[in-house]
Amino acid sequence: MAGDDVQLERRGAVWIVTLSRPEVLNAVRSATLERLLDLLDEAAEVPELRALVITGAGRAFSSGRDLHELAASTDDPAGERRSVERLQSLTQRLVQHPAIVCAAVNGLAVGLGAELAVACDVRFAADVASFSFPEAQRGVFVTGGVLYLLPRLVGAGRAAHWLLSGASVSAAEAFAVGLVTRVVPAARLLDEVLAFAGLAAQAAPQSIRLLKQGLRRAEALDLDAVLALEMEGALACLSGQEAKGRLRAFLDRPRPETNG
Repeated sequence: MAGDDVQLERRGAVWIVTLSRPEVLNAVRSATLERLLDLLDEAAEVPELRALVITGAGRAFSSGRDLHELAASTDDPAGERRSVERLQSLTQRLVQHPAIVCAAVNGLAVGLGAELAVACDVRFAADVASFSFPEAQRGVFVTGGVLYLLPRLVGAGRAAHWLLSGASVSAAEAFAVGLVTRVVPAARLLDEVLAFAGLAAQAAPQSIRLLKQGLRRAEALDLDAVLALEMEGALACLSGQEAKGRLRAFLDRPRPETNG
């Protein structure tokens, strides 16, 4: 059933979103995409939500777009335009989401699957994970903002190598070049990501939202513009009740007794 394409587990301030079509390596069909979009919209309206974790069931994160569905779209350009618009809307929702979005890449991340991970704020990978962008080898094209996002993560030259060759990139290589922030044994992947998400859940929502926006915007700015961006964020945070309460709580915390 289409509703089973994506599973949701709520753990307080953290939601775990699992792509759940393991029989096809979590290939994304239209129903999968719409379910993801709906969940992201729902999550954006939950004030207490602090982090989203996206992962896959079975041995893949996602093998990308459902190729049976994609092949059928070659005779329907208007329908494919609508599909690409929805895919790009997914990237926009992930990038702009008020919560921290974490990819827990448990296995193969191919094509759209790799693009989905790239659009997240942080990426953790199991030691068995791999990434590839084989669109050119299949005669199709990237759609998830990867031409913008990937070079900013790994550099223009390496992004070109990966995109033009479709080569498979191991978790170790992905870590070495900064695509992922941590590589852990597969059995510990979710625990590691949830530990990070738990730390994020303790942060002030406004600070997190402004940091996410600032990190994305700063890529295209010079130093003076970034300093102005930081000024704007600093003043916005300090003028709010969240900072006042947190600073006072820190200053009023019990201190350990010292001898002498």
